[in-house]
Amino acid sequence: MDLRTNASASDRPTARVRGLSAWTMAFPLAVLAMAPFLPVVDNGFVNLDDHANFLDNPHYRGLGRPQIAWAWTTDWLGVYQPLAWMLFEVQYAAFGFDARGYHLTSLVLHALSGVALYSLSLALVGRACPDLRARNPTRVVRVRGWSSRCSWCIRFGSRSWRGPPASLTSRVLRWQYWRSART
Repeated sequence: MDLRTNASASDRPTARVRGLSAWTMAFPLAVLAMAPFLPVVDNGFVNLDDHANFLDNPHYRGLGRPQIAWAWTTDWLGVYQPLAWMLFEVQYAAFGFDARGYHLTSLVLHALSGVALYSLSLALVGRACPDLRARNPTRVVRVRGWSSRCSWCIRFGSRSWRGPPASLTSRVLRWQYWRSART
């Protein structure tokens, strides 16, 4: 049995507050995704397939109609990847044969993939457990177990572990809310 108080519309977090907290987590995530791979920017082209793809291939160089048509009709080295060839054409127009530009583009795409995964995870958790995104965690108090409507999200589906007693949980949550309200 859940004990709930009715929250008015003004008590709910606004999109700006949620967006701000999401971006404050997404930016460090992007930095953490890029930091270990930053030394790759100083490397040149790799001897695996870069010579065949970039240095020995005159077909992708530029953004003209023949290059775009080639990108959508080729299976160069046995792979059909028209969007990748379009990106390589843009990179060639921007950086020429400077490998640092190609590596930097890969790093940025890697960081954006991490941010996209974070955003998707945040949206899915928000749909599955809307109480986890509430501003005041003491609005929903379970009589037994964790302080949330969908306790399976916090306990990861484990039925054998009950978690701390409700009194301890509610005291910790009230202390955290009181502490955040003071600042």
